[in-house]
Amino acid sequence: MRALELKNKGIKLSNKEYELKFDMNTFCELEEVCGDINKAFEDLQNRKVKAIRALIYSAIKAEDKSVTLSK
Repeated sequence: MRALELKNKGIKLSNKEYELKFDMNTFCELEEVCGDINKAFEDLQNRKVKAIRALIYSAIKAEDKSVTLSK
C-alpha cells in the first residue's frame, strides 16, 4: 500500500477512530521519532514494522496530541 492510498483514511486504535493526516507536522514528528527522515523513509521502503508504527503514530498525532507510541 502506498502513502497516497492511506491519505485521509481512517484507522481504529483502542476503539477510537483516527484520520491519518500526512502534512508537514506529520513528517516533522516522524523525523523526531526516527532521528533521521531519510532513514525513516528507507526503513518504510524496506517495510520495517517499527517505521510503519512511527508513521502511523506521526499521522494520528496531528489529530490527537495525547497519543503516544505505546498507546
